Amino acid sequence: MRKIDHTFKISDLEKKASKKLTIEEVFKYGKNYDSAINFLRKQNLLPYQNIENLISFQKNEKYPIGYMMLNRNNAVVGFVGTWFSERKIKDYASVFCNIHSWIVKQEYRLYSFYLISLLNKKNINLTAFTPVESLKGLLLKFGFEKKEISYKTILNFKLFKFNKNYKIIKNKEDIEKRLNKINLNIYNFYSKKVYKNFLIRDIKEEKDIFIIGCLLRKKSFQIFNFFYVSDKNYFRKNWDKITNIIASELSVYFFSEYVLGDNENIFPDKIFLSKNKKKEIYVKSKNELCNLDLLNSDLII
Repeated sequence: MRKIDHTFKISDLEKKASKKLTIEEVFKYGKNYDSAINFLRKQNLLPYQNIENLISFQKNEKYPIGYMMLNRNNAVVGFVGTWFSERKIKDYASVFCNIHSWIVKQEYRLYSFYLISLLNKKNINLTAFTPVESLKGLLLKFGFEKKEISYKTILNFKLFKFNKNYKIIKNKEDIEKRLNKINLNIYNFYSKKVYKNFLIRDIKEEKDIFIIGCLLRKKSFQIFNFFYVSDKNYFRKNWDKITNIIASELSVYFFSEYVLGDNENIFPDKIFLSKNKKKEIYVKSKNELCNLDLLNSDLII
């Protein structure tokens, strides 16, 4: 079968769109910020509070929070949110960008692709974890690769049975004293209220496990999603005791995780009262994703 040259088609469409529309970066509190926010408040495709939260969680202000599309009258007719982050890979800083909140007015939907045209030309790693069905084919044309990850949910069936060998540590000073340099940097970076950061102390073994997660709501149930665990092997062996103390502290019955690949899972493979669901994500990246990339994305809400 002859390979279709998507590059030519996209380039041709971009030239056509450029005659009617312009794309501009939106920086937090920059010149386009108010116009973009007004557009987002008036649209009814996505909850504005979710988009506002995603914008507020971002720390690095040298990158745009999104791109907006303007018509000939300089009216905003589209917006796509961008969450930029940096991660050291082999001593080099690699830039990642998660695309979220892709919104275009009905009469301009034909030009939805144009919103990421500037972004797609950058030499960075791009991810789209929650694209709507109508945008998936478009991402493939832009060179994204469709990948499959797992979403695992478990039920804590021990109902807060207390174990005296474990305790949870949330005090900032106590946590900082116990973390190594790598985990201390991670702890300090993910300090927003949306992230739940704490240590689980195994008193008997004198061992600390550093955990980052977020409280998610799925079908009216509140779930604690694990995004980062400092020692996965230890966690897998003692997951029932650890989840029970977290359940007691946060008053949650359900736990979950996104599994990026083999041997990346936090929970053991087989757990009674658990459910696995496949999830499609779209990635354009030279680097393998890790759980920290998920923390800098719309998966945290």
